Amino acid sequence: MDREEKQKRRAENLVWNAAGDYRIRSRYLAYDGSGEADPYWNFVIGAAHRRFDFSRLEKLFAYLEGQRDGAVYAELLWMGLESCLYGREVPDRPALAALRLNWAASFLEEKRPPGLSSLILNLKEGRCLRILGQPDGLESPEKEILDALEFPAGLSEEGVMDRMDGILRRWFFRSAFREFDELGGHIFEGGFSLPGLFRKRGQALRMIDWQGEGEKPGSGSGNPLSDLENRFLGKAARERAVRAYVESCFGASLLTGEETRQLEARLCTGIHRGCLLHVTGGEFSGEPGTQQERWQREFVRERREENARWLKEHEAQSRSAVGKLSERIRNAILQRQDEDRFRKREGRLSPGLIWKSRYLDDDRIFTKRKRGQPGGLEVDLLLDASASQREQQAQVAMQGYVIAESLSCCRIPVQVSAFCSVSGCTVLQVLKGYGERGGGQNVLRYVCAGWNRDGLAFRAAGDLIRRRQGENRLLIVLSDASPNDDQKIAGEGRLAFSREYGGREGVEDAAAEVRALKAGGIRVVCVFTGTDRELDNARRIYGRDLIRIPSIGWFADAVGKVIADCIAEM
Repeated sequence: MDREEKQKRRAENLVWNAAGDYRIRSRYLAYDGSGEADPYWNFVIGAAHRRFDFSRLEKLFAYLEGQRDGAVYAELLWMGLESCLYGREVPDRPALAALRLNWAASFLEEKRPPGLSSLILNLKEGRCLRILGQPDGLESPEKEILDALEFPAGLSEEGVMDRMDGILRRWFFRSAFREFDELGGHIFEGGFSLPGLFRKRGQALRMIDWQGEGEKPGSGSGNPLSDLENRFLGKAARERAVRAYVESCFGASLLTGEETRQLEARLCTGIHRGCLLHVTGGEFSGEPGTQQERWQREFVRERREENARWLKEHEAQSRSAVGKLSERIRNAILQRQDEDRFRKREGRLSPGLIWKSRYLDDDRIFTKRKRGQPGGLEVDLLLDASASQREQQAQVAMQGYVIAESLSCCRIPVQVSAFCSVSGCTVLQVLKGYGERGGGQNVLRYVCAGWNRDGLAFRAAGDLIRRRQGENRLLIVLSDASPNDDQKIAGEGRLAFSREYGGREGVEDAAAEVRALKAGGIRVVCVFTGTDRELDNARRIYGRDLIRIPSIGWFADAVGKVIADCIAEM
């Protein structure tokens, strides 16, 4: 049993013990910053199942999570429930007070939890400080919101809903539950990902995760990615805030503002309507302006250094893989050249054949290659850079390095890009351009963070590839085949917000874009970096053009065969 499964079972047992019912299967489990099952919050979850008709609260959670800032609203509801349940349970469970104090102290000592908006982080820290008998350090309106979240112990389900209604009406949006009431408490279909302390069962945390390590930013740094915190800025102002944040995280755009708008007009259509695009070379312009930007750039630097260390530690393996892959590609090129070279009456003069014209009256003294010779092959390498790749980031970077270095050694143009998405903006970072000689080292700039909107990333990559107008184009994707984005699928009507980009819908969109690339003459192959759980997704997206590599020792042979086949088929 691996560590993750062990902690999940521990969390389930904590919930069952608090609920007094081993038949329940809670959608929520709680973990601390190190991934350990959290004793206090799993008790809160279990107590919520025992003290309330939780099926009614489930409808409320489903409605809140369906909103654009649903993760924030759900966190607020859990904070209110925690206050209510603690007051109700502590008279019968004196040890609960010590458990709560321990949680508060631990939370304040932990590094900034990934995925939390600055508002929720400030409120949680304020709650913990109050628990420890210290001033909360908040100012209005945050102080007033935290006061309102001190739910009294005797609340019923209706009382909880009334309190949440009042909080949301006053500080967030008007008529919070009007649509909820009109629909009779309907639970909207579709998955969701809750990016705070709580996670939906089986759903990986996929938010932008600069906060995985490093020092905690100042509370005044803000979070430009939150719709909640930019609600009154308007669409244009919020878009500017998102673009500024993305540029501070990933580097300056390679396109002008007008070129970016034209690109979005072409590509951000259909279910990607309303999304943004950012194409960057990963170079930062100027010095960071805020503490958060400085911290993020330091995070990027550290992760890139981690890639370099990994490559150095596995230098012998990488050199062997580059040598084997380069040899495989050269052999394929030589074999094709031998097959393609014919004597013609026109073309390039072959001095060694001139004698045949004079003495044998044979004017076929020119050589000409068929259209589609190996010299016309161009390869694009696209790396999934979402947070789900974090644990294997260095390995993926080394795989990209081996492919790029081998192709460059064989003088085949190769471009390496990485993709992820943040707050509705899909980022395509060009790590190595076609024109760069060698350049395998630049692949080590690969850093994982954020979500992944695979379909839009494939559209953008295809658009960049077609600009080259090459005759023979190969796209190699390194991915775990698990599309998942925080930006919902654009739709019409009042229920459009309930459609998440993920699960089957995300997979089908990615598969459709792969088919479109193939129809446009681009061969697409996936080097699968996921687990058995995502293998079916990969097969649906890429079909038979799928490589699964058990170890780096198999890498050169597997990838070399794909490139050799592509050369042979030209």
